[in-house]
Amino acid sequence: MKIYYLNIRQGGGKRVQLIVDKALSVNPDTIVFTEYRNNSNARQIESNLISNGYLFHTASSLAPLVNSICIFSKTPFLSTIFPKDLNSERHRALLAIFDGFSILCVYFPQRQEKKIFFDFIRSNIDSMLGENGVVIGDFNTGNNDLDTQGVKFYCATEFDEVCDKYLVDSWRTRNKKQEFTWYSKIGNGFRIDHVLSTPPFDKRIHSIEYSHEERISGISDHSSIILAFN
Repeated sequence: MKIYYLNIRQGGGKRVQLIVDKALSVNPDTIVFTEYRNNSNARQIESNLISNGYLFHTASSLAPLVNSICIFSKTPFLSTIFPKDLNSERHRALLAIFDGFSILCVYFPQRQEKKIFFDFIRSNIDSMLGENGVVIGDFNTGNNDLDTQGVKFYCATEFDEVCDKYLVDSWRTRNKKQEFTWYSKIGNGFRIDHVLSTPPFDKRIHSIEYSHEERISGISDHSSIILAFN
């Protein structure tokens, strides 16, 4: 099984076809987009992916101006959003339950507003993910020693706690080097796109990598994640 994840930057703009073509070139079973917007670009994305076999899809918001999450898959899944837990930020989390594993897709807010999402994850890990699950997406934070250049993250302590006590930072446990998925206008690098797995799911992963082509070429301002597992 393979998952392709990318923050497509404000709905994709004029880059939509390039985004779709890149995702299809990876030939994943499931595609996750953050900063997805339910507008004419979304219709183009849906049409292209459905015609290529991604018959099952859902979004966390139907609002055309809201940066939300969308999941496309070749296999069926059950989806859930969380209005009671996240209130006005419900569009920033989408749970997909497949046969044998679960994916919680996230698009975290900025600054201290991220804390509510870490509280949400800690409180609901077992019910959302079970034994075999993964949280994937744009966390807008990371570890202050390894995942940033020059500027410290907000809520880095919460990120470290989740990784130490609850979930496995699946890319970091396999890579000790610095590698960044987003750069500021002044050139500081940050690893803010993550895969956090339950321990049993982490053992099922046989490859996890960042693809920087999307960011370098301008398809997005983020690098993508390609996750393959048994």
